[in-house]
Amino acid sequence: LREYEFNYGKDTHERIPLLKDLLLLIKDKNIILNIELKTDHFHYEGIEKKVYDLVNKVDVKNQIVYSSFYLPSLLKMREIDDKVYIGYLFEEDFDKKQKEIRKYNIKHVHPRFDMIDEKIMEEYQNNGIDVAVWTIPNDEICLKMKKLGVNMVISNEYLDD
Repeated sequence: LREYEFNYGKDTHERIPLLKDLLLLIKDKNIILNIELKTDHFHYEGIEKKVYDLVNKVDVKNQIVYSSFYLPSLLKMREIDDKVYIGYLFEEDFDKKQKEIRKYNIKHVHPRFDMIDEKIMEEYQNNGIDVAVWTIPNDEICLKMKKLGVNMVISNEYLDD
């Protein structure tokens, strides 16, 4: 993939950065980076430890949020370092996910934004669970989520709020 140009017809050379490049870019900046471990369909042997080691080598450990739809990857990250932020991504099987959150004492959840309402937020807050919602489509939804008390919003859009 690094051999392909992603310049959208502009006279520049844009290549997909390596994770190390991205980590170096955020180093010493007020930026929190969400690294999604995409292991729910394909399992990459040892990927959690490799990513963790690279994050520590570049020395940006306090700027990283690890998230995944695949609970075993998050539990592996916790096994590697029980102080890392792990966010459990989900968009379906809400009741099943809630049982897993309780069973494994997950303290950071990342549900799809339209799964959150006042009642659910109150339950999470009462149990000391931080909430990061995704993928916020616009400023109106972003404001609504903030009013509900979510801790973080994740979006593919530039949001004013």
